[in-house]
Amino acid sequence: MKVSKHAMKPVVLVTGCSGFIGTALCASLRKDYQVVGIDRRAGPPCFDASHCGMHFIKTDLLSESATHEALRSAKSAFGSDLASVVHLAAPYCDHLHRFSAAAEKLTVDGTRLLLAGIRRNFSNVEQFVFLSSMTVHEPCRPGETINENSPLETRIGHSRHELRAEKIILQSSPADSNAILRIAGVYNSHCRNLSLANQIARIFENRLTGHIYPGDLESGQALVYIEDLTDAMRSTITCRDRLPPSVTILIGEDETLSYDHLQRLLGYHIHGEADWETARIPFVVAKVGAWMRVRLSKDMKPLNSPWITNLAGSHYALDTGKAARLLGWRNRRSIRRILPEIVRFLKANPRSFYKTNRLDLPPPMDIRSAVGQSGG
Repeated sequence: MKVSKHAMKPVVLVTGCSGFIGTALCASLRKDYQVVGIDRRAGPPCFDASHCGMHFIKTDLLSESATHEALRSAKSAFGSDLASVVHLAAPYCDHLHRFSAAAEKLTVDGTRLLLAGIRRNFSNVEQFVFLSSMTVHEPCRPGETINENSPLETRIGHSRHELRAEKIILQSSPADSNAILRIAGVYNSHCRNLSLANQIARIFENRLTGHIYPGDLESGQALVYIEDLTDAMRSTITCRDRLPPSVTILIGEDETLSYDHLQRLLGYHIHGEADWETARIPFVVAKVGAWMRVRLSKDMKPLNSPWITNLAGSHYALDTGKAARLLGWRNRRSIRRILPEIVRFLKANPRSFYKTNRLDLPPPMDIRSAVGQSGG
């Protein structure tokens, strides 16, 4: 049934709407915008599109016909004008995630099909927003920061794919303006960040690998709290008439904790140890050890995986001055302040923490021992 266009809110189309970031964004936008969400799945059992104030359309962005049909359905319901398209379906991967061939296809080909479908179905698109990653930039040295003009990382697979998607958008987007948001690692008060969750689990279980690291202990990776990220994305949409036709903006916290500092904070909050010790080990030892564990053991947590050690010690600290100038955005939360909340969630229900963060549960005896050692 076609919705009356009279008294309608501006329409925002969100791909990847049922994911971690998409669900939060749609909930943030529902008061002031008519949100049309597109995804290949309806989301977890707790996902409720109506609760998010969203019109949900299930589709596969890798299918040209399915994408066209989904966009045709959105046009039929809400008309041919879009205030903004927010493209989240390209999977976010920081340097600690494997970037599969399927992910590459969604990032590049999915973006191309989406743009073609939008051009075919909508006559007026004010803005296109693409969520990219800070890791398309080369890492910097501890004490330095990365800005939007910093060198790009073209040697690593996921960086190349995201840069290709960015280029496709800037060359063929039908929107009046295009915004590329290169974001830091996202987390919330239950963690929901794979690399951070693994680091927390190693210290919680008091494993040997919670005391070693194959990279520079003074390096760290910028993070951003989920609500701060959605605030930045909402501001990007709100400011669409004032932004340059094509703009790239880094989004992350203004403080990046070193790996060693984060280790010490975790040791204190989890075990009450004020001086948690972490030793640096040779890179080749970590890589070989990770390779052997992946193949010989069911336990992948100790050193995560060999693709992780490839960039261990890379430093990503962000200069977010451009976000402040153009969007009026600064982070209001920080991992330093949120970390105690994450640890409280872990101690209150370790099993929920492991399940939420998709970690393999250790044996019950190990959990009881870890809870006892941490004072939970």
